[in-house]
Parts: sequence; structure tokens; C-alpha cells
Amino acid sequence: MKIEELTQPVYLIGDNYQIEETTYGQYLRDYGADETTSPNGIAPRIHIRQIEHAPSDGNYCISYEIWSWGVSGNHPRYTGTSFDTEEEAQMHLFDVFESNIANGKGDTTSCYYSKEEVMESIADMRNKPINVIRRYVQYCEFIRAQDAQVRIQTQEADRLYKIELKERVKAEVDTIMKDEQFTLDIASVYAAEITGPEKSLMLAHAFTQLPRISGKFSDWLRSSRIIVI
Repeated sequence: MKIEELTQPVYLIGDNYQIEETTYGQYLRDYGADETTSPNGIAPRIHIRQIEHAPSDGNYCISYEIWSWGVSGNHPRYTGTSFDTEEEAQMHLFDVFESNIANGKGDTTSCYYSKEEVMESIADMRNKPINVIRRYVQYCEFIRAQDAQVRIQTQEADRLYKIELKERVKAEVDTIMKDEQFTLDIASVYAAEITGPEKSLMLAHAFTQLPRISGKFSDWLRSSRIIVI
């Protein structure tokens, strides 16, 4: 296998016959890794270990060994295969993942190398003409694009709102901190070095006694989150 093959796009059949796009390398990781339990949690059974060697002649070197967690995940063993570079070792793992899929050891989910190929497969599965499947795929892609645009717009609106709220609350805090009685009340709470429910009650009292300069009941509550932190 060549490294260029890992970046080529492939297509999978997802839920409700939706077409999902990924790379061949990611497909191998997701479906051919043959995962098991390990001391570090769930992990691929075959993995790489970096081994440092310090021979008696002083020529320090590093090798990348291929290890297995064993049948039940708690019997690690060296497979006898090692490489001089991590890239070579990684490519070996992809070969193993590819072999697992071919031999049914991993997830048997198939991948396709073109949209036309995957649509033909869906047409066979659903016993529908290929032109019907093409229209269905086009509709799904249209809906996905719309959903993505809505998400982008929502995220931008949320970002702008947070910026506006931050500035508004800062202005409220500046106004509140000009109230001398309020600042004395807050200072007395912290000077008393109390904790727990008593401290919460004293702080709440200080805020409820604060003049509602802005006329909005929620202003002091939002501001308090900044003042008392």
C-alpha cells in the first residue's frame, strides 16, 4: 500500500441509505482495527511501540516494533516485526487493518471508490432504479448543505450575542461598583471569612439591597457572576 492511497476519498452507506464520505485511511482505522481491551481502555489489538536501544558499542538507536495485546487484551507480546521509522510501522498497521477487513476480522462495512458505485449498490439493496437513487442522494446532499448553512449562521449569531452580552454586563458591573454601600456590603462578606450557606445568604442580601439603576431585575444577577468570581 502507498501512502497516497490513504488520502483518497471513499464512500460508505450510512443509516437510511445516506452516503457518507471519508478517506481510505480513516475507513481502515474505523473498521479494520480489531479492537480489544487493554490497560489503556479499548484499543487496536495490533499497535506500535517505540523501543530505545543502547548497544554496547554506544550507537544509540530507536526502532518501532509491532506488538499485540493478545487474545483477551492482557497478554501483550512482540510479533517479531519491527521497522526503522514510525512511518513504515504505521503503513504496516494499515496493511493489517486492510487484511482484517478482507478476512472478516474487523467490521465488514464495505467502502466504495465513487458515488456512482455506491449508488448502484444502494439501488440493488432497495431494488430501485438507479435514477431514483440519484435523485434521493441529491436531495440528501441538498438537505445536508442547508443544515450546515443553518449551523454556521446559528454559531455566528451565538458568537455575536456573547460578545454583546460581555460588553453589556461589563457596563453593568462598572455601574454597580460605583454604589458605595454595595461595595461595603460585599467587602464585609469577604472580610468575615465565612463560607457555605451563610456566605451565600449575605451575598444575596447585598445584591437584593442594590439599587436597580438599570431597572432590570436580571442585571444584578448577571453582573454578580463577574463581581464575586
